[in-house]
Amino acid sequence: DPARFNLVLSDQTMPGMTGLVLATRLRGIRPDLPVILMSGFSASLTPEGLERAGVRQVLFKPLTVHQLGSAVHVALAARPA
Repeated sequence: DPARFNLVLSDQTMPGMTGLVLATRLRGIRPDLPVILMSGFSASLTPEGLERAGVRQVLFKPLTVHQLGSAVHVALAARPA
């Protein structure tokens, strides 16, 4: 049930698919769903690719709980009511 989710937080590197591929697929299902990617490596993440996939933010590891909380707050606050 795609409507049950308010936010997706994904790592960029996963077995079977990247976070960017996941975000692209999610955008096809729910274009308004905020997606935040986390990554330790950024060479494959271009601004154009991120925008096309609908990724709202990228967090680079290591990150703090404060950085994560701030990103989640911004992503959820930007959603239409």
